[in-house]
Amino acid sequence: MSSGDSSSSSLVSSIPSIFQVFTFYDAYLDNFYANRPALAHAPFSTQMQELYRDGFGVLHVYAPALAELGSRASWVIANCEQAQRRWAAENGVQVSAANWRDEILRAQIKSFAPDALYFLNSIDFDSRFTRTLETRPKAVIGWRAADIAPDIDWSDFDLIVSHLSVCREQAIRHGARQTEYFHPSVPKFLAEVTASHQREFDVVFTGQWTPQHHERNQIINAVAEASEREGFSFGLFLSSHGCTLPPAVARCNRGARWGQSMYQALRSGRVVLNAEIDLAAGEAGNMRLFETASVGSFLLTQHQRNIARYFTPGLHIDTYQSVTELLEKVRYYLKNSTQREAMALAAQQHIQTAFSPLVGAQKLLGFCSALVHRETTIKKDPLTTPAQPKLDMRVELVLDIALSELSAGKFVEALLLVEQVGETDKPVRDLQFVRGLCFGKLARFSEAAGALEKELIFFPDNMAARELLMQVRRSA
Repeated sequence: MSSGDSSSSSLVSSIPSIFQVFTFYDAYLDNFYANRPALAHAPFSTQMQELYRDGFGVLHVYAPALAELGSRASWVIANCEQAQRRWAAENGVQVSAANWRDEILRAQIKSFAPDALYFLNSIDFDSRFTRTLETRPKAVIGWRAADIAPDIDWSDFDLIVSHLSVCREQAIRHGARQTEYFHPSVPKFLAEVTASHQREFDVVFTGQWTPQHHERNQIINAVAEASEREGFSFGLFLSSHGCTLPPAVARCNRGARWGQSMYQALRSGRVVLNAEIDLAAGEAGNMRLFETASVGSFLLTQHQRNIARYFTPGLHIDTYQSVTELLEKVRYYLKNSTQREAMALAAQQHIQTAFSPLVGAQKLLGFCSALVHRETTIKKDPLTTPAQPKLDMRVELVLDIALSELSAGKFVEALLLVEQVGETDKPVRDLQFVRGLCFGKLARFSEAAGALEKELIFFPDNMAARELLMQVRRSA
């Protein structure tokens, strides 16, 4: 073997292997297989390909992009009995009737032997599950962006990732050793499979009606009542989880949609509404932001202090801060279709670049590499956490407030906030990006370029910073 081959082999072996574990809604899986009765008898790989192409949860599936980057990667849906039992049969794994889910998953983890194990459902699979593994991977990671029950144990987790700072803060209290900001990504095929779907409704919302969405429920009810009063069409696609819906909401509701049907529902709206879960406490970043932009529909979302981290209001999307403003903007954008569709296209193009699966996979690989190749072993003490993640959380809070000031047109105030952070012991993602935004708004283009170039030195995958740098250079 030549020295070149040896170097290449060494490089590949240094890239962590990653195994993702999902659970999907039982109702979705039941419906998916009911519409494809022969699929349950197909090979495991065929079933997984079909599930991937249907799009449910696909914004978090990084295995294809990780493979492009040289990682040995795979993913499973732990509660998908048809696919999981097919895998067990293909691999000679005998399981009990009562505990098939966990037994098959343990066998899959043992067979794949990943460097990093990434749970998208870190509630059903917390430390009580990871401690039953025959061999613990070098890194155990979990995602969470919703409520966390008091008894959840993450003391065996090296990292919890989330777009919500409240979840990252709570993760430390539940024993996680560290946390990082992370977000979904958007594969281009979602645009391709929905491109021919026609606009059908003036306004659309898809999602859940639950007690955890009290403020959003009020907004949906107000829009439903307004639609009947003013005569615009409101396509509601709600999963009510047994909750009693208000009369106007019930009359507009056409039932839950999942997978490609959900993306088609989003595509059918001239205006798509969004509002966050109550837990978000003023932070943007839920899945609907990405899903709506992915299919090229216009997004009207609740104003959150950090919305500029994802989209530029007025260019890609628009926001509202009250029901009155929401309804005013619904009327405006229904009358101004050219502007509305141009913004929707701009958002779609932006998200396909700045939030592509390759960008997300690079970030995930970065997290995994740091954990897998760390030089010292972190003690399994739930009270022992590195200092830097706490610093990162404080910086992110400052950045979110600065972004809110920018959205309000308070450019000087935003810059002063960012400058108060000063120098950090290690680079913090988006710090220089937000400095660049501030300088750009103040027409201080040279300083903006310098900040953005610094951001890209440490975070070359920050596509939003790269896009802004190009704009700044054109303006200089």
